[in-house]
Amino acid sequence: MTHLEGQVNSTKFYGYSYSLNLYQQFSDLRPYIVRIKTQYTSINPFRDEIYAPLNDKHRRRQILQDDALENTLRQLIPTKSITDVLVQTYIEKYEIIHRILHIPTFIRKYKGYWIDQSSTPVCFLVQMLLVAAAAANCHPEFCIDVFSHKTTHDHVVAWVEASEAWLMHPMNQAPHSWDLLANHCLLLVAKRANFIKEGSLWTSAGTLVRWAMAAGYHHEVISANKMPPFRREMRRRLWATIVELDLQASIERGMPPSVRTGDFNIKPPLNIDDDGLEESMQGPLTGMPVTTLTITSFQALLYR
Repeated sequence: MTHLEGQVNSTKFYGYSYSLNLYQQFSDLRPYIVRIKTQYTSINPFRDEIYAPLNDKHRRRQILQDDALENTLRQLIPTKSITDVLVQTYIEKYEIIHRILHIPTFIRKYKGYWIDQSSTPVCFLVQMLLVAAAAANCHPEFCIDVFSHKTTHDHVVAWVEASEAWLMHPMNQAPHSWDLLANHCLLLVAKRANFIKEGSLWTSAGTLVRWAMAAGYHHEVISANKMPPFRREMRRRLWATIVELDLQASIERGMPPSVRTGDFNIKPPLNIDDDGLEESMQGPLTGMPVTTLTITSFQALLYR
């Protein structure tokens, strides 16, 4: 028996030999544990009392450290006119190959940022910077800052390094949420597009594979009650992208990939445009025939 726990957007996966899964193979053990916890009701509160102070102290320290980095990220966002072009370039040139974002959702949040910048979550700031960084190599003519002698590449390096610093912050480790895993994918895409830290791409991609597996992205969610259709499809897309990034890095490095076909059972992503995929949808989704071109066609065919 395997186990997938957590909320829809943030999950953890535990395999067969995990201790909390192992005891379920013994039919008499689970009722015994339930009986003991019922008899001694102080067990759970005592456990929480031990761990809560340690966790709270750790969180407070991390929040203080994160404030300065958040301010840096907000200051790095380029002007709207430049960012608009970079976002459109990213969607046209990268999303047709690596399906990472749900474009309508991203555009809605992006427009919201320019309306109320202060309330935009840091995770989305990182997403914006990495999208811009990936697309910037297509626009070397851009002058990001007229008062600076820095080249476009210099700015891109700053965006990537600040984004990576936030993603690797202890508060964001290990990444189980879709947003964090998607940002790690964008980080690899941006690095590869701009020849930044190329020597570490293979190891970074391998780490990303393991993070995704730890969150259960390699395992098809059977129960419809546990995962809405929209979220299930976005997980499939992201897993296919992670496997592709890992394979690319492996070929370029001349090293073996981190995952084999027998290590996962995820179905291929549906051949469907993002406009036909909404978070409110219920029931099974149906993709278009392979002869119909959509923004997901390349990934859907490649994954088969």
